[in-house]
Amino acid sequence: MIVAIAKLGNPAMVGQYAYALAIVAPLVLFLNLQRRAIQATDVRTEFQFGNYFAVRLITIGVTWIVVFSIIAFGRYDAATSLTLLGVTLTKCLDGISDIFYGYLQRHDRMDYIAWSTMIKAPLSLFGLALGVYFTNTVYWGTLGSAIATAAVTLLYDVRFSQTISRCSDIKRYWFFLSQYFKPRGTLDQLKQLILLAAPMGIGMMLISLQTNIPRYFLEHKLGEAEVGIFSALAYITAIGNIVTESLGQSVVPRLAHLHAQANRQGFRTFVAMLTAFGAVMGAVTVLVTWLAGREALSLLYRPEYAEHFNVLFILVIASGPTYIASFLGFAMTAARLFRIQPPLSALSTLTVIVACIWLIPRNGLVGAAEAIVIVSIIRVLAAGVVTIRAARDSSE
Repeated sequence: MIVAIAKLGNPAMVGQYAYALAIVAPLVLFLNLQRRAIQATDVRTEFQFGNYFAVRLITIGVTWIVVFSIIAFGRYDAATSLTLLGVTLTKCLDGISDIFYGYLQRHDRMDYIAWSTMIKAPLSLFGLALGVYFTNTVYWGTLGSAIATAAVTLLYDVRFSQTISRCSDIKRYWFFLSQYFKPRGTLDQLKQLILLAAPMGIGMMLISLQTNIPRYFLEHKLGEAEVGIFSALAYITAIGNIVTESLGQSVVPRLAHLHAQANRQGFRTFVAMLTAFGAVMGAVTVLVTWLAGREALSLLYRPEYAEHFNVLFILVIASGPTYIASFLGFAMTAARLFRIQPPLSALSTLTVIVACIWLIPRNGLVGAAEAIVIVSIIRVLAAGVVTIRAARDSSE
């Protein structure tokens, strides 16, 4: 999507979209409460689907209240406000889809999730590109993306969740949707689930802030165009993050079973394999960037982006530690270590704030990239210590 906006628009439009994401993403990740990971690792079925669904609807309502408040008090122009609303709509619809992903993942049907994401991604991209092309505005593009997300959720995600539930009569689709997949739970149940998930939500919000805080500083110091350039470069490294996220979501239920069964050796072996894979991914990313990064920037975006190849290379150096830290985070989630994650994320967030204050005024875009490298190293060291302890405790 960043590539599409860069090709069809200009760096300021990229910055507008990236800045909206930087505001909305931490909020959405916090209010999502990492419910999907908790749902997938709920091997003892502490909560029912309806409980998770009810909490998700509550958090979506809170999301809209907060976003409208931000727009009201932030004094943004009309284009930025509409872009914020479009991004929020897309993220909330993703949250609804994620409810069904959690249900499918709990039943070990990652194949359905894979097909859903492979259908949704190009349709969302097409919707965004279409909106930007015909209107030359970002906010109509976000609306096109939201429409595509809603269509896949209703026509695919719900349909195959219906199949898993053994209520596959398509004539009963809407009855099934209203009766089986509906919010349920007493206030005590919902409160218990929210309190269990809140530390995870805080942790994910802080991790998102670690990525977005440099963009806040850049927007304040240099403007939206510089945010657009930095975001375009940073999103190239997100390709690897998609791989780690997909693989982590696939293996987290198995890791949870190994930990619950006190299978210390199995847990440690699995985590070691993931860590090694993350290190190899990071090394390959650095090598490919060194060999073809400048040409890739000109091809994906525009020649002016290639002038900032040094910023991209510094960002790529952070990819290896980031991939490893992500896998270690899934290991902590599988071990149900929810409360320790917010303090670890708070440490990393404080680190990136200090690094940005120190480096961005001196080095601009390069300083923002250097801050990302520093925080990635802190993340992997802290996560490694906790995961090693979790591996030991799995045998007790």
